[in-house]
Amino acid sequence: MYERHTRTHRPSDASILQAAILGLTALAAASCAAPATTPSAGHSPSEELVTRAPTDPTLTPSFGFEVIPPESSASGVLELYEQPPAVFSSVVYVRAEGTLLLAGDTSGTISVLSLADPANPRLVSQIPLGTETYEEIVVTLDEWQIVRRTHAVEIRSAILHDHRLLVLTKSMLHVIDLRDPSAPLPMGSLSLGPRLNDMVASDDQVTVLVADTNNNELRLDAVDIGDPQAMRVVSQAVFPGTSAARARIAGQIVFVTARSMLTAPDLALYSLADPAHPIAIGTVPGIPAFRAWIESGLAYIATGQLIEVRGLGVFAEHASIQVADLREPSYPILLEEVAVPEIAVDLVIQGATAFVLVPNPHGIYELQVIDLQSPEKPESLRIVELWGEPQVACYAAGHVYIAAGSAGILVVDPEAGIVASDVTVKDLALP
Repeated sequence: MYERHTRTHRPSDASILQAAILGLTALAAASCAAPATTPSAGHSPSEELVTRAPTDPTLTPSFGFEVIPPESSASGVLELYEQPPAVFSSVVYVRAEGTLLLAGDTSGTISVLSLADPANPRLVSQIPLGTETYEEIVVTLDEWQIVRRTHAVEIRSAILHDHRLLVLTKSMLHVIDLRDPSAPLPMGSLSLGPRLNDMVASDDQVTVLVADTNNNELRLDAVDIGDPQAMRVVSQAVFPGTSAARARIAGQIVFVTARSMLTAPDLALYSLADPAHPIAIGTVPGIPAFRAWIESGLAYIATGQLIEVRGLGVFAEHASIQVADLREPSYPILLEEVAVPEIAVDLVIQGATAFVLVPNPHGIYELQVIDLQSPEKPESLRIVELWGEPQVACYAAGHVYIAAGSAGILVVDPEAGIVASDVTVKDLALP
């Protein structure tokens, strides 16, 4: 066991967006006399959501957004256009699929790497996905505004289904032919709305979890991908008794975590035995669930207490990974917990070992290796210090691969307790 420490949190993305909307709305109101704007040549998911970039330089704030005033469009929608990075930026997603490693970055590009040498991934090809456009309701100071946002796609999930690569972004589902990893071929895409969470594929159908913030509900969309150029939603189901929240799928269980800046509710569980009618199973009571992962009937819950200190920020206390037995989901059993310095960011289970991404008290991220041979008494084995901005981890061929933001991809040998290699920004640039 290790000491429990505290560290200051950054403001949430939602609070940053709300502050930005206030400033942008004022800027838009002051710019109503600007010349009419024209549609951009960028990708547009649907005819209704056309991306428009202003031509008047006075409408370009210094922090990278372009604004189209609500009065300039017939719908009265505030339009925000965030200029996509011109080149590769930061790695924010990784997933291992067989002998391939998939990495997503903030320019909206999927990089396909070979794991023929697991310690040294080699870039094979890249798939630029462009931009995505969607509408959502933003509430500031008890007033709401419909905002149409356009930015580089935010990659949420990627899975290899037969020869097709399925990529879920913040608002879209993409299908890519990956029979030849060196020559990926985009097959089609479908706009499903903002806040897509997770997906699972079976035959010619993909089930997508949607946190519908516009209607404040958690939804399940079944998408027919038999013809990738004519994908369609064949059914929808709303989860009872919950609102738009972070959710993930594990087998036939959907687990939901919904947090604010300071609080988190119990982990909520739903059954997908009948996907058309999700049923609430229950909760893991008494454990605030900031994040959670489910593997082989066990839940690993990132929990703790967040305390706001005036003038200093928000701190975590008593942070840990709580293990719960969910083999009978209606009657979860709390097992042991492992103390960690902060609220865990990501967790990967491989056999009887857990790999936990967590920041230490100095703001430096670590990979903690935890022995789970006895779930009733897990034991911390070793710690590997990382760099960059680690966000997501995956395991393959004896190594842990970490999306580390501006540092690219870190390749950790957990047995040796070292970062064996890294794939830098330069390494992810095709010649």
